Amino acid sequence: MKINQFMLKITCLPQIEIFKIALEWWGVFLLNDEFLTHFYFLKEFFAKILLDMIVLIVVRMAKPEEVLIREDENGQIIKVSLRDTETFELHERLKNILINITKKNPKLFKKVILEKLAFQSKKKYWNRKILNSICWSVGATTGIFGEEEEKNFIITIIKDLLYLCDTKKGKDNKAVIASNIMFIVGQYPRFLKAHWKFLKTVINKLFEFMQEIHPGIQDMACDTFQKICKDCYSVILVNEISQDKFLLEYIFESLTVVKKFDEFRHIEQFLNVVGFLISKLNTVVNLQKYTEKIFKFINKDFDFGSLSETFFK
Repeated sequence: MKINQFMLKITCLPQIEIFKIALEWWGVFLLNDEFLTHFYFLKEFFAKILLDMIVLIVVRMAKPEEVLIREDENGQIIKVSLRDTETFELHERLKNILINITKKNPKLFKKVILEKLAFQSKKKYWNRKILNSICWSVGATTGIFGEEEEKNFIITIIKDLLYLCDTKKGKDNKAVIASNIMFIVGQYPRFLKAHWKFLKTVINKLFEFMQEIHPGIQDMACDTFQKICKDCYSVILVNEISQDKFLLEYIFESLTVVKKFDEFRHIEQFLNVVGFLISKLNTVVNLQKYTEKIFKFINKDFDFGSLSETFFK
């Protein structure tokens, strides 16, 4: 017992190499913890260890590969220019440990996340790094909960983040919150496929983020849009009974968003995603209808001549 308490203190140390060594210990501990649950007098001790570990992992979760912005040494939010393999590997290690812990007590993990996220709405507790680690932890544990519990959990998380996005001032703060919204929704395709209206709201929000000029946000919005469309195309292409049109129609109504893109590769990526959705249509009539629509947009509604002069001069 004392060794675990000692290792908890070691895990709190800021040195990253010591932290990695401590993670090795916890990985072994969690693989060999079954005997603790067989003794009543050890259950309370084990529960306390799990709580401490969840808190430690959540506040120190490393940045995942999908997040394309970071805070520099001057406190400015900038676009990630190079793939940080070391950070990505650390994220995967922390993710695996957190999944292992959360499976043992998902309600405890949920309680920790919601409590810490609630604090972020209070001015004196606001901290971009803590918000990041909370949201990266949420994205890391996709698939842990049952569908109904996942629904309640994710809706609460996204509502809280949208509230922060609306109320927080400063372009860097808003960029951080936007990146976290996009990362989380991209990790929960099962939830999005089961909730048509929420999926529509997410897609509309992504179109808003595609118009942001903050470095890295357009990149993340396009990447997230691509991921969601490939994971959820079966829902995007089916008309919801209670709606007068399906999600693909809403996407076509927002095609002009590409005019807000700073780089040609974003336009290419967006149109490729739309082409992918069209290719998945299961009737010849719809396939022809939307193929004609996209070509009309490309050839007439969008001036690719001036675009070429801008990007290829």
